[in-house]
Amino acid sequence: MIDAFYILKENGIRIISKSYSGNDKSDMFDDMVTGFFSAMEQFSKAELDEGIKYVQFKSNRRLYYKDFKISNRMVKFVILTSRITNDNDPYNQLIGDKSIKIKWVVETLKDYIVTDASPNEKVEKDVKERIDVLLKSR
Repeated sequence: MIDAFYILKENGIRIISKSYSGNDKSDMFDDMVTGFFSAMEQFSKAELDEGIKYVQFKSNRRLYYKDFKISNRMVKFVILTSRITNDNDPYNQLIGDKSIKIKWVVETLKDYIVTDASPNEKVEKDVKERIDVLLKSR
C-alpha cells in the first residue's frame, strides 16, 4: 500500500506531495523529508557511484525512487509504502508498469520544474487526482 508520494526537483525541492495514511503532515515537514530523500540519493551517487532504487526499513516499509528527465532536468518521484510482501510490491505495480502514466503527471508539472514557481491549486488538484486514479487501478 502507498502511504505517500513526493515529486521533487533535481535539487530536492518538493513540487507536490500527498499522504494516503490519514496522517497529513505540514508543508514544512514535507519540505524537510524531501530534503532528506534528496540527500540520501546524492550521498549514494557521490560515495557509491550509483543511485537508489529503494530503501527498506526494519518494519519492511520501503521508500522507492524513480527519476524522469523533463525539459533537460531530472525529476524524482518518491513513494513511501507500508509493509511489503513479494505479492504487493508497488514498484512494479505503480512505477514499473505504469511509468508512462506517471511520466504524464511529471510532464504536466514541467513548467514548475524549470522555474521557482509552485503549482497553482488547480494543477495540484489535477495531478493528485490523476495519481489517485493510478493507485486505484493497481
